[in-house]
Amino acid sequence: MCWKSVDVATRDVVLQNIADQFELHGDSNLVTKALNTKCGRLLSCNSNKLHQTYKKLVESHGADYARSHPPKNATLEQWTGLIDGKWTNKDWLEKSRKNSENRKKTSGKHRCGTKALAVRVDEETNNNDGQVPELAKIFKDVHFNPNTNMWIHHEDEVTYETILKVQEDHCQDPNAIPLTQEEISNLVFKKKSGIVKGLGMRPSSSLVTTASSNSSVEYIQRLENEIIELKEARARDQEERVRDQEERVREQEARAKEQEARAKQEEVQQNILNFLRSKGYDDALTYGGGSSSS
Repeated sequence: MCWKSVDVATRDVVLQNIADQFELHGDSNLVTKALNTKCGRLLSCNSNKLHQTYKKLVESHGADYARSHPPKNATLEQWTGLIDGKWTNKDWLEKSRKNSENRKKTSGKHRCGTKALAVRVDEETNNNDGQVPELAKIFKDVHFNPNTNMWIHHEDEVTYETILKVQEDHCQDPNAIPLTQEEISNLVFKKKSGIVKGLGMRPSSSLVTTASSNSSVEYIQRLENEIIELKEARARDQEERVRDQEERVREQEARAKEQEARAKQEEVQQNILNFLRSKGYDDALTYGGGSSSS
């Protein structure tokens, strides 16, 4: 069961209990949204644990036993509802299989390995006295291979330079308030609901990004144009490098053909010399003179 499928009355009771126990500050809509997200994740996590318990019971005691022996944190009605509605439902099983396959696919090239970006950022945050690591550093760590001294994808270098440029442009104003890493992400990447791109973390509910102002909209537009120009320049450089490479290949092929032709010519000349020597013209060939008279 997902949180959205829980009846409204039950959800309201849960949210009200949380509000009664904690002092929640900020915009009420954002607070409610954050609480709904958290409750959804907790419910999903609990459902997953129940599913793992069910599979272990089936494996060890059989399906009939598993069905009639729910764990302590679930009623028999809830337990059988999950079994019939999800865990043995063909449509749910097929959807689960496809989702599992999709999670295994890599949406973009990076060097994170099996460690999620959010985990990497969280570890660095904890090691940095709670300060979120710089977006530029994280992006380079993930997309640049120091062993080969190359970017995973040529556009990654453009993105990295754009991140640095955003910081540099903003710092040119001595009165400017330093941008947070989240604000930099919103300026560089297309904003994605529910996540701070490049850092893999959820957005701050209290953040009022500079992207809401007209000046920032103009800045983003100018930045996007500069990114396009950078990409076009990189594309031209790449085309020029390809042309240079092709020209070098043609020159090498021409030299190879010339050397082959010269070798064949020398072979023919040597064959002629050998033939003349076999006919007794060795002295004439050696001294460059004519044939001797007898």
